[in-house]
Order: sequence, then structure tokens, then C-alpha cells
Amino acid sequence: MLQKMYDLMRFRNTFPAFDGEVSIGGTEDGKLAITWAKGGYTTVLNADFGAKTFTVTCTDPENGTTTPFTGGKA
Repeated sequence: MLQKMYDLMRFRNTFPAFDGEVSIGGTEDGKLAITWAKGGYTTVLNADFGAKTFTVTCTDPENGTTTPFTGGKA
């Protein structure tokens, strides 16, 4: 568990999207979407508070889109 937290913190501190613009949205009750973007790099956090789950998806202009972090109820 701690290793995953460290990986997420490292990602947050090094991925270029976090130095750009941020927008916050959520169209459904109990759901939240936060997007960070800069120069072709994007990161999107989608959280579902009702289901207690989340995903973090990032786009890197060199490597494409990945979903490096997911989590939720065990």
C-alpha cells in the first residue's frame, strides 16, 4: 500500500501536466473529475464517491495514454 502511495506522489511531482491548467467537473452526484493539462500532457482523476473507486489516466504525447493508478473498495 505504501509503495503505491509513493508511486502516486512521485508521479504527481514529476509529470508535466501538473504544471499546467486545472479544471474541475462532475456531472453526476457523487462523482468528480479533475483534469490537468500542459503542452500535450494530460492527467485526469475520475472519482466515484458512491462506489469508492478512482482512476488516474494520463496522456503523454510521446507514449500515448495509460491508466497507471486505480483503486477502490477491496
